[in-house]
Amino acid sequence: MGASVPAAFYLLPDKKKTTYKLVLENLKEYGVTNVPHKIFMDFEKAAETAFREFFKGQDLNISGCDTHLKRNLRKHLSPPHNTLLTEYNTDEGLQTWLRYVWGLSLVPPKDIVEVYEKFLLPNMPNRRVADGYDDEEENQHFNQKLEKFAKYVEDTYVGKVNTRTNNRSQPMFDFEMFSKYNNIVNMEDTTTNRSEGFNLQLKVSTPRNATLWTLINQFRKEDALVAIKLREAAVGIRHTHKKRKKEQDNKRQRLFELVCNYDKLSMANYMKYCVDFYNTDLNIELL
Repeated sequence: MGASVPAAFYLLPDKKKTTYKLVLENLKEYGVTNVPHKIFMDFEKAAETAFREFFKGQDLNISGCDTHLKRNLRKHLSPPHNTLLTEYNTDEGLQTWLRYVWGLSLVPPKDIVEVYEKFLLPNMPNRRVADGYDDEEENQHFNQKLEKFAKYVEDTYVGKVNTRTNNRSQPMFDFEMFSKYNNIVNMEDTTTNRSEGFNLQLKVSTPRNATLWTLINQFRKEDALVAIKLREAAVGIRHTHKKRKKEQDNKRQRLFELVCNYDKLSMANYMKYCVDFYNTDLNIELL
């Protein structure tokens, strides 16, 4: 029907794996037993692990949200993780390299390590450090911060190198969860923006310092709206912003054409086209 609606509401005390598994157990009690066709989530290890353990033995298709990926990259430029954000705001080389890191998520899962090692690492914007060179100490400090950020990227999305065997371990998040390549080729969502939009609407419509009962009543109102939306979708009624939808469709088509040419382009050209797409798309959340 093309309608996206919330199907369950949970108020959680924390973001622990055990809490998420309690939610899944509760859904099972209500008859939700089928393995999900597709799972979209933030890059949250506890949630991912909860799903994998609950559906143990099943081939889960879990995709991380592209919007939250960019937020995570930006977060790790800033304190307490790092202090690269100041340089990022003025250094075009660093800005481009960060967008190469984002572009890595548009690479097929099987090629992520190769592209990282053969393109991203050689193109890191390290600054010159030599005796007698101006700003030598400042540049050395910049390079240390850059290495720290690169280590975060490797540990989380690429896999860190075992110094003894020289092999890479599994990253924190699977390549299939990090990569958006298959999502784009299959014309699937790459973000959790549908649920984020609902969350924002709920936040705006709920008074500050609302009581539990006020919140429950708000959920009841939303549930009634869900029924209306489903009935309208069943008969072909869609409420869309035509201009915004056209812009989104154009963006999706451009991204689709880009990734479909992956095998026809050199590694360097593909990554540069990813950055060009990022730089020219006005709707993309800035890194």
